[in-house]
Amino acid sequence: MQQHPIEALQEAVNLAIHAYNEEIQDFNALVKDNDMLEAEVARLKAELAKKEDLLLHVHNDRKALLEKHNESVTLANAEIIRLSEVASASTRRYDELASRHRKLETESASAAVELKQLRELDPKSMKKRLDAAKARNEELKAENARLTDNNGRLNRRNEELRRKMEALNTPVWALGSEKIFPYHDEIVIASETGNRLALVCPMWWGHERGMRLLCAYDPERDLILLCDPRDENSNMFTPSKAAEAQMLKLMREFKEKNLKPAEKKKKAA
Repeated sequence: MQQHPIEALQEAVNLAIHAYNEEIQDFNALVKDNDMLEAEVARLKAELAKKEDLLLHVHNDRKALLEKHNESVTLANAEIIRLSEVASASTRRYDELASRHRKLETESASAAVELKQLRELDPKSMKKRLDAAKARNEELKAENARLTDNNGRLNRRNEELRRKMEALNTPVWALGSEKIFPYHDEIVIASETGNRLALVCPMWWGHERGMRLLCAYDPERDLILLCDPRDENSNMFTPSKAAEAQMLKLMREFKEKNLKPAEKKKKAA
């Protein structure tokens, strides 16, 4: 038998109402569960806040204890350092006193020995020893005066050598890699006749490569004499034309200043 449309509609409405009621029940159950969960969350939050507050108090207490401990350790270390310094000072003082005591004992023993020796001496022997000591003192004074005089002469000689060394390292002419230095000592060579001859106006010609050549002046021929124009490898090296011209100029000036007046005095004599 076919169902009437109204009955079918009524049945559908009833099914819809039943489904809606079930959804309402599920929703209410979910709301209830949600309320329970919110209550549980609130309880847990309160419990967590209480635990955080408790932990904060514990942390602060521990921090205060740690600060007090560190302060105590600092004070203890400072006291240890102070006591160590006091102990070191006491040890040094004790060592000084012990050393002074030993020294005084040694001096006392020496004084006792010297006193015993003095008591054993007679006045005549003492006078002889005193006269001998005075004579020795006079000898030492004379020796000291001699040594003082020698020291003065050595100081003056050292000063002269120092000035010569400074002059030796101070060029009188420089151009590029070449330099000309004065030579203050006398150079004596054997002449062709076998006689010893002193060179006139010796000078050093130097090169930046480390080479040095000793030169001198021949006033009779107005020439530069090269004493050793070869290096250690037997290589020939000579000054440049500019250096030779400057050196010859200096040597001629030396001749005009020193040699000619000497020749005039010699002729006059």
